[in-house]
Amino acid sequence: MTNGQLADWLDQLHSHSVYDADMLKEELPADVAKVVPTQTVAQVERAIELRGLGGEVTAPNGTILFTGYMASTAIARYRLGHDLCDSRYGYISGRGSLHRAAIALLREFGDQS
Repeated sequence: MTNGQLADWLDQLHSHSVYDADMLKEELPADVAKVVPTQTVAQVERAIELRGLGGEVTAPNGTILFTGYMASTAIARYRLGHDLCDSRYGYISGRGSLHRAAIALLREFGDQS
């Protein structure tokens, strides 16, 4: 899978949404899927509570999850060796901004696999 194809796949994910990690194994090459950080339902619930912005996890206990921005930033770091917080785009903070920057970088170097 090329970087451009990965960017297209990641672009379908919302930066703040939570997804079932089985999706990674089903849709990505194994070497790419394994670099995406995952969390338990309890960890995601705790993160939601700490942020205080509301939301809920509807996945059953025992489900392993990941978020869009965690996937995009981890994949960009793995494929490009690029730390998005120290980029030519300037210091980037915020999950949505990190997600979009990771996708843009993968697209920029899309012919590499």
